This record gives sequence, structure tokens and C-alpha cells, in this order.
Amino acid sequence: MALMFAAVTASGAAGCGVGKDVNSDERGAAAAVEKGVAAARGPKVTLTSCKVGEHGAEFTGHLRNMATVKSDFNVAVVMRDRDGQRLDWADTFAHDVEPGQTVPIDGLGLVAPGVLPDDIRCEVMDVDQIGSEV
Repeated sequence: MALMFAAVTASGAAGCGVGKDVNSDERGAAAAVEKGVAAARGPKVTLTSCKVGEHGAEFTGHLRNMATVKSDFNVAVVMRDRDGQRLDWADTFAHDVEPGQTVPIDGLGLVAPGVLPDDIRCEVMDVDQIGSEV
């Protein structure tokens, strides 16, 4: 019986030690979650122009870094016709964007202008944060 009591007491003491480690892990996890939330505050992208120009579908706009870290971004834009059919797409990059900074973005599609209808619209298809500095 005394041997069983000693084993239970030892496991209880070990449990207390683990509890301390769990608390420090929880603090680390909370910091990681906070950092993840900061990084998850994605950019705000606004397209200001979408048209068919001399070289095909063109767009302009701006990107605002809403995260709390300096980052690089890849913005993918899709061009559609009046009926919503996908006509073309383009990628543009914004490098070294400081937290809170707004930078201009622009891009050109790949389809020749003669193939595109006069009336197109652009939509942001995807924005990827491709790098960041803490």
C-alpha cells in the first residue's frame, strides 16, 4: 500500500511539473496566435481602373498592408466579360510593403486586345502574402 501511495504522489508531482511547462507552452501558443492574427490581417486591394488598352486587358489600383509586419504580396486579378465569363487574368507584385502603407498596383493580361470585348470588368481573384519581416 505504501508503494502505491508513493507512486501516486510521484505522478502527482510530475503532473505539477508538466503543468508549468503547459503554461509556458500556452504563453508561446498565445504569442504565435497573436502573430498569426497579425499576419492574417490581409491586405486591402482596391481596383480603380479596368479596361482594354493597346496591349490587352489592363488594371490599376492600390494595395494597403493591413498586417503589422513588412510584407511582399502577389495579387491575382481576373478579367471577365459582361456575362461573367473569364477572359484573361494577370498577376502583379507589391514588394516590401510596410504596415499600414498603401502602394499602387497594375497589371496586363495576356490576351490580345482585338480578341477582347470592349466592356470588361476586373475582380481580385487571390492575394498571397509571399514574404514578411517580423
